[in-house]
Amino acid sequence: MFEHSVAMTSRNVSFAGFAAALSFAAAAFAAPSVHAAPDDYRLTACLERARIDPPAARAAAEKWLAEEQGGDAAALCVAMAAFHDGAFADAASRLENIAAGLSAGQTANAARLAAFDGWARLRAGDGAAAVRRYGLALEKATQ
Repeated sequence: MFEHSVAMTSRNVSFAGFAAALSFAAAAFAAPSVHAAPDDYRLTACLERARIDPPAARAAAEKWLAEEQGGDAAALCVAMAAFHDGAFADAASRLENIAAGLSAGQTANAARLAAFDGWARLRAGDGAAAVRRYGLALEKATQ
């Protein structure tokens, strides 16, 4: 466990901006309030766990998605667990799929997801795809 923690720390050093952006994603999908639904808190906890222990978070989120109909919240947690575990291409694909399923009225969420997808594609070494996804994020953000 200690070795895994050290590896995560060294990988996450370059993610400082991404960590801040992730907190915006959690807020976009689940803005816990006094009257927040239990799934809002569950997403927030899952995203935090994805950062700290990606394999455990992914297993829990996949169960949430498959057995408890966790929807986009669970799918986002699976994607972020993949990202924090270094499976950047998998994370990017999952983020793109979530964004594709959003309704037309959710352009702000689509923009955030496209930006995260771009970051994941950049980390996966696919600069051309990252540029396309960042472009889409900017397009969605200005709609």
